[in-house]
Amino acid sequence: MRELILRIEGQIFKMTIKLILVSMATLLSSCVSVRPTSHGHTPEKVVSRGLPPCLQGYTEQQCSVFRDTNRARMAHGLPPLRGSVSCSYLAQDHSKDMAREQKLSHDSPQFGNFGRRAKAYQLPGTWGAENVAWSSAGNSYYKQVVAGWMDSPGHRANILSPNATAIGIGIFNGYFAQCFTNE
Repeated sequence: MRELILRIEGQIFKMTIKLILVSMATLLSSCVSVRPTSHGHTPEKVVSRGLPPCLQGYTEQQCSVFRDTNRARMAHGLPPLRGSVSCSYLAQDHSKDMAREQKLSHDSPQFGNFGRRAKAYQLPGTWGAENVAWSSAGNSYYKQVVAGWMDSPGHRANILSPNATAIGIGIFNGYFAQCFTNE
């Protein structure tokens, strides 16, 4: 079995399956509202009863994380999140950036912290949060990543935030990112 390592407020917790998680919620201010339409992202059919559709172009892995996140919210009496094109681009690009740097972090040497990236991607809304994770098992960990986040108080708070109305999922070479917003 692999070992799960959670880093929460500087403390390290070990569990099964290797994963490193960090969490952050950031208040966004003065974001410009945009609705990208030139990228061809339109919702596909609903894949599970009561869940919003995944965004067109999402991989099965991204859809699984999207659905599992919404199932967790609904199990706690919260409405499901809809897919956000802007958040999806931010999350996917951050996953790629973490893989390129081989570093799990909310901060990118090139693109800055979540708040700076959110402004650069012009995320609509006044609130945002981000969950990131890494797995030595690569992208195949997608079926367990939401359960790992739900076992971490900071990540759980982001997933179950009543402020969140939309989400984007990024997965690349074992690096996972969730972007939440209230667009």
